[in-house]
Amino acid sequence: MLSMLRAIPGRIIDFCVKHAALSVTVTFALTLIFVFFALRVKINPDFVSFLPRNSEVSKTMREYSGNAATTDLLVLAVTARSGSVFDSDKLSAYGRAISSLAGQPGVISVVSPFNLVSFGRDGGRLAIRTMSPGGAVPTPDALPEFRSRLSASRYATNLVVSADSTMLLSYFQVTHASSSESLMKTVHEEGTLLRASGLTPFITGSIPLNVQTGFYLSRDLSRLLALAVLLVVLCYAVGFRMLRGIVLPLVSVLFGTVWTIGFMGVMGYSLSLISVVTPPLILIFGNEYNIYTTSEVRRLTGVGKARISQAGRNVAKPITMAFLSTLVGFLSLMVTDIPQTREFAVAASFGSLACAFLALVFLPALLALFPPLAPPALKEGSAFVRTMRALARFCYRFPAIVLGGVGAVIVLFVLTWPKIIFNTDSAGYYPQKDAVLQDTYAIYDKVGGYEQISVSFDAPQGAAGYFLDSAVLARVEEVERALRALPDVSYAISLPDLLRQITQASTGVDELPTNRAIISTFARLLAASGSTSATGSVLGNLTNKDFSRLTLSFRIYNSTTGRFMDEARFRDLMASMRKILDQNPVGAKSVIWGDLIRMLAFADSLRRTLFLSMAISVISILLLTILVFRSFFFGLYPLIPLAIGLLVNYAVMALTGVPLDMTTIMVSNIAIGVGVDSAIYLVIQYRRELQASPLDASAALERTLQVMGQPVLLASISMIAGLLVFLTAAFRPVMFFGLLVVVTLAATTVGTLITLPTLLGLDARVRRPRGG
Repeated sequence: MLSMLRAIPGRIIDFCVKHAALSVTVTFALTLIFVFFALRVKINPDFVSFLPRNSEVSKTMREYSGNAATTDLLVLAVTARSGSVFDSDKLSAYGRAISSLAGQPGVISVVSPFNLVSFGRDGGRLAIRTMSPGGAVPTPDALPEFRSRLSASRYATNLVVSADSTMLLSYFQVTHASSSESLMKTVHEEGTLLRASGLTPFITGSIPLNVQTGFYLSRDLSRLLALAVLLVVLCYAVGFRMLRGIVLPLVSVLFGTVWTIGFMGVMGYSLSLISVVTPPLILIFGNEYNIYTTSEVRRLTGVGKARISQAGRNVAKPITMAFLSTLVGFLSLMVTDIPQTREFAVAASFGSLACAFLALVFLPALLALFPPLAPPALKEGSAFVRTMRALARFCYRFPAIVLGGVGAVIVLFVLTWPKIIFNTDSAGYYPQKDAVLQDTYAIYDKVGGYEQISVSFDAPQGAAGYFLDSAVLARVEEVERALRALPDVSYAISLPDLLRQITQASTGVDELPTNRAIISTFARLLAASGSTSATGSVLGNLTNKDFSRLTLSFRIYNSTTGRFMDEARFRDLMASMRKILDQNPVGAKSVIWGDLIRMLAFADSLRRTLFLSMAISVISILLLTILVFRSFFFGLYPLIPLAIGLLVNYAVMALTGVPLDMTTIMVSNIAIGVGVDSAIYLVIQYRRELQASPLDASAALERTLQVMGQPVLLASISMIAGLLVFLTAAFRPVMFFGLLVVVTLAATTVGTLITLPTLLGLDARVRRPRGG
């Protein structure tokens, strides 16, 4: 039964070579079907969609944020190029732009300097009103009153107006499913009109950042594919030096790439910051299978289709093992909480299967339609053969030197590992000269940014009206002041602070009211205002209807750099906030929540993914090689060069400051799956040579490197050269991803050609005295 199963691949290859025209025709037809589905693949630029949604953090976010988690944000700020931003004509231009954007499909609410709620006296009575009458642009006569209300409102500063009164800001909440491209087209049109009116617009928020992400993803995909094809062609040209040796393997790997994208369309997958690397990665890695098939066809001396069939049967086992190891590397990523990473794992696994299948079935059929390939120009006395033999002799005679180098790599890794950093700062992913990013930085410089974090307090046993008690509010206010004093907090808003502002507006005294009836009246006025006005996105979540929950809302940024809050800085801020909450109890349970908390959960998920998926990959591949080679040591040896490559990878990351993020964290798994392939090929060839001369391991090593040296180097060089195209990507994680895989594969290749022969030579020396 086992022999029958082993014979199946050979029979399939023989059939496809014998019926080459039919095999090629069927493959072309299947490719056209995949092309149809490939055209349906969309781009997903939404970074927030990467964040875990089933974790406790996400449940807390949904519980406390209400509808906020289902909306996107657009921020439109302006400054005056000359004069004041409060000039009547400039305010009119800004108001026109706000009205135009507010009328766009999907816009839920707008908070602007004109419609923000203010507090004052009207005919001796307290009035809660907008900063400008009717929430519209103030007339020239009403302009002084508008400026007076704006400057008198503490909570307006750094929200809709900068502290120096040179920048005005408006915020648009937009449904997540709305068309961002259409909205951003209107934004840019209005930006042109604002410039013509003497204003400088600044545009930021999740919407423009997502649109920019989509632009860069589209551009990167086409650029990476084009450059990858060019470099693969160059490698084929150098390695095979004939037109058919270039075109036929290229057609095979291109078909595999098309099948991969088409499979993504069939599965409903999209191209994201993670999966955008899938098509060029499959194109680059998939050509390895074609190189080994083509090299084996050229190496054999037979004639006609029998020669091609024999070559296919010879590479069937190593290619199958290589595919299985690659499959293990990719599928080990399925343990992650990130849906896009799981999609990448499935799509890349299918792509590897497609390329391996085409290299074993379609490429031999293509070769069978043409005259035989010329054998390689590697003569017994050629420089390459002499080099490979000399390398084999060196590895066999001087193992201590090689193993000393391995020890040095281990020491380097141990010393540098603590310096590796994790980074989930999405701003760091973009080109730093990007227009939206520059606008974002300009806004941060003026008002300290717009990223929010909230602290909610829940009354004991959910007691209604708990936060209408003046003593409780006083304790909450103390906590707020301590939190507001943290250097990375740029803005805060809360019920106690607003009650204090209302009291000042109505009585002229800046104090927190102590009368429960007054607190209840003012608090309900605020709640009503938050639920019915455009300012609801600012005021609506400060308390719930029965006042059993109270929320403090803060805006935070990195006060040292004036930029986004990165992971390390945010963890420090979180620790400081929790310390303040612990030291200042208010008699209610406190919860810190916000999208940035989900970012920490995302980072923690990355860490779990790194170690768990690596362990799964290594153990699975070790079991696979042990099963195939029927030997623990021969199963272990191919993993040694891979381990060297991984250690070098992490050392380089630590020394260069390249962070582990949602893309670079996949390097280890991909390197594990792909980097072990050449080592498996070499061990298979060595065991064949050792069977031919069991008493001369040194000669077996020389012949192994003579046969395998060229395909190993050609496959590695072609993959490394192809991966260099990732350095042209706009997104830094994609660029770093390519760089790190290059480093890992280069180190793994060196380990395969030097460390692995050394280990095989030592194995032979140990086994021979024992009769092994």
